[in-house]
Amino acid sequence: MTTRVGTVNVETTRVKIEERPMGGLTFDWAVVGFSAWFLGGLYLDGWAHNHVAQLETFFTPWHAVFYSGYFAVAGFLAFSMWRHHNKGHLWMRSLPEGYQLTMLGVPIFFLGGIGDMIWHIVFGIERNLEALFSPTHLILATGIALIVSGPLRAAWHRSPSKGWSGLLPMLLSLTFLLSLLTFMTQFAHPVAEPWIAQKISKAQIHSAIYTMNASGAAQTRLTHLPESEETSPVLSPDGSKIAFASNRDGNQEIYLMNADGTGSVNLTQNKAEDFLPAWSPDGSKIAFVSTRDQNDEIYVMNANGSGQTRLTNNPASDWKPTWSPDGKQIAFTSDREGNLEVYVMNADGSNPVNITKNGARDWRPSWSPVSNQIVFASNRDGNIEVYLINADGTGLVNLTNNQANDYQPTWSPDGKQIAFVSERDENAEIYVMNADGSNPINISNNPGMEESFPSWAQNKIAFSSTGHSILSQDVASFDAREFGQIIGMLSILLQVGLLMGLVLLAVRRWPLPFGSLTLIFLLNAVLMITQSDDDTLRALPQALMFGGIAGLFADLLLWQLRPSLQRLWVYRVFAFTAPLALYGVYFAMLQLSKGISWTVHLWTGALVLTGVVGFLLSYLIVPPREQSKDFPG
Repeated sequence: MTTRVGTVNVETTRVKIEERPMGGLTFDWAVVGFSAWFLGGLYLDGWAHNHVAQLETFFTPWHAVFYSGYFAVAGFLAFSMWRHHNKGHLWMRSLPEGYQLTMLGVPIFFLGGIGDMIWHIVFGIERNLEALFSPTHLILATGIALIVSGPLRAAWHRSPSKGWSGLLPMLLSLTFLLSLLTFMTQFAHPVAEPWIAQKISKAQIHSAIYTMNASGAAQTRLTHLPESEETSPVLSPDGSKIAFASNRDGNQEIYLMNADGTGSVNLTQNKAEDFLPAWSPDGSKIAFVSTRDQNDEIYVMNANGSGQTRLTNNPASDWKPTWSPDGKQIAFTSDREGNLEVYVMNADGSNPVNITKNGARDWRPSWSPVSNQIVFASNRDGNIEVYLINADGTGLVNLTNNQANDYQPTWSPDGKQIAFVSERDENAEIYVMNADGSNPINISNNPGMEESFPSWAQNKIAFSSTGHSILSQDVASFDAREFGQIIGMLSILLQVGLLMGLVLLAVRRWPLPFGSLTLIFLLNAVLMITQSDDDTLRALPQALMFGGIAGLFADLLLWQLRPSLQRLWVYRVFAFTAPLALYGVYFAMLQLSKGISWTVHLWTGALVLTGVVGFLLSYLIVPPREQSKDFPG
């Protein structure tokens, strides 16, 4: 380019600057802020999938926060590259030192998102553990890791800083990276999944009552009687109560408990067998089956157990009552005509009418809460399928049409979906499909258990679950308690490795100010409690105390020992004692809140092993051959 100054021609050319632009705390803070938005969106989305029912669409508020965080940090990095390029820096060298991989994470995440969309179209939506380890989600996680760790790498390349003002962006970046790793391994995190508090044993092979969100998340066991069979739970219309059958008093009775498993009351108190309860639409009555008249008949009672009245009076067997939306009729199963059929009668037991009229077995009806349609199970096509029929017997449709057995259907409260039991995954699992039979999804996804009797109200599904053989072992030889101990031990050692690997790396590089480890432990504990099945607000104070107290102990160790490369033996002592402080506090708080199901031999051994893991990691991060070397500045 030529410019004229007076009569003199001045030739100017654009200078290509080989050096990278200067970074600094201002740039670090900007990336930390956008990363907090980005990672916070990830945890918010994870919380929603663990606690909010029916998240079957991509377009949710949680995804909006997550992806807007991505576009915010990507936009900031792209703008910074453009601005520095206009100043003469080469495109490939237009970000400060340490942020090369951060910019690489932007297209990796974008391509992972495109791949994830294609993956879902081809293979369907991932559930539970699949959602953490599907290939496209691992690509997305790689992109996030490269982005949020930018300030950590930038600080590493600069001369070591001191104090909170110089190290806080690095500490937050390290915590974000740790929290991404713990998010991806939340199934094996002692805060999100406190295995050592779970009192499980061989007796768990008996049926127990569980609840879960309609998405399959937050599966929670409600009954814990090791020698009892707890079956056929039904949620009240408002979702506050559960009626169920149990033999805890020697014979099957109908019990009522709160939806959180507390306050169990025997409603029937009869020496006969009482089972298969069903709530009326207004929640004032419960229909059920009883053998008190020498054969299976349908009875009704008030929700408090009073006014028990027989509705059917037939020598045959009548089962599985289900109410019409207006409460004026009841559908049920009966073999009074020689084989199982679905009948409809008035709510007082009068005028029973056979609506299926088929030589096959038709049973377990469920009446839509919003229409005159009934779903039921039938083997009329050779195997057990879920069918839809109008209450007058017209409009029969096969909804499942699958070679596996599908049965025990129940409607969602809005009548748009149907939960049912299917054996298509080689064990009984609870599936949810649309009311027209489309998009069946396994939501229970428990290969080690047999699920049955789903019941849907509000945003919850209650169900019964029974243990069965695992890895082709006989049930009697499978020790669920030992299995839980193994998983719990591996969870602790894995998380110690992730945490101490990053902490020891930071301690090697920087003189961390007092409170640094408290920040790391506390923030990670708070984030991880959002992924727990527990109510987040109720569990938050416990997470704050755990992270705060454990971090304080670790900070006191760091302050007292002052580990460094020049005092390597102290560095290794710190590596051993810091995880002891963390998990010593964890075990103590767990004992005070939920209790520890492990023996003293097991949990003290686990505590020692956490120190061993930290000690061995110190040799990986600072090998013995570096003992005489100063750290390069």
